[in-house]
Amino acid sequence: MRYETLLSILASSAISQASPLRRLRAREVPQEHSHESILEGVRTSLALDNPENIVDPVFGLLGNAAAAEGQGSISDGDCLHQATADQAFTNAKAAGDVD
Repeated sequence: MRYETLLSILASSAISQASPLRRLRAREVPQEHSHESILEGVRTSLALDNPENIVDPVFGLLGNAAAAEGQGSISDGDCLHQATADQAFTNAKAAGDVD
């Protein structure tokens, strides 16, 4: 009886540790760091001219609810990624920083 109880406790503990929900709580937004080198270039370009007041280019990689606080004067969250890229490219082109 003791062996079966111990085995069931260990099994339930192992299952709870392997739960995908446990891993989701500790995760960060994946794009935040995996695209850091690109985000740095876009930040530099947006610093030249940012008429839409986009807070940070990372908000364009997030969903609409998360991006709402960083979209500046862009009214449609679905367009934030494109608007950020367009402004960064326009600024880079004006600065002659396009290969």
